[in-house]
Amino acid sequence: MKNEIKDVLMRALETELKSEDVRTYLVNTLVDNLLKLEEKWRGSDYQGGKQMNIQFDEKQTGKNIKSYRKQWGWSKKELAERAGVAVALVDHYEKGTWTMNFYTIIHIANGLNVHPDWLLAWKPEDEE
Repeated sequence: MKNEIKDVLMRALETELKSEDVRTYLVNTLVDNLLKLEEKWRGSDYQGGKQMNIQFDEKQTGKNIKSYRKQWGWSKKELAERAGVAVALVDHYEKGTWTMNFYTIIHIANGLNVHPDWLLAWKPEDEE
């Protein structure tokens, strides 16, 4: 899992950063942060000995994806091609009608040229 994320990020950064050391450092930092995010996303983060109930807001994340796609002036098909996913998946994600996969979010963020954090939306702890 960690190596797959590293490979995606390394390919994305290859054209932008010429220094292998800087690229490796950035990729390792991003991967560590993404794995921490995934733990929170899955609701398995523990703080102070109690489990936190972190809710992922799929509707708002879908709106974020759509907003960035429209800023680029792309159709759903163009985003799907850039992200390497099916058009139907982009459509369902934008509507918030499918449960989102963390790795697909990474591919969509990469296709949109944004950090996955910019797409993800979290519900407040007390909201259900």
